[in-house]
Amino acid sequence: MPNQTKIIATSDRPTSHRLILNCPICQKITEWSPENRFRPFCSERCKLIDLGGVGQ
Repeated sequence: MPNQTKIIATSDRPTSHRLILNCPICQKITEWSPENRFRPFCSERCKLIDLGGVGQ
């Protein structure tokens, strides 16, 4: 499945938007927001997998 990025309006605040994207490691749908401390990844696991490739 190709990476997908979507911007959707939230129902409680119609003037705000959320950025929804696929995790670059596992492709799980995740949100780019201050509440997601692992962004752009979905979890600490995916973030660590990605950082594991930095030294290679």
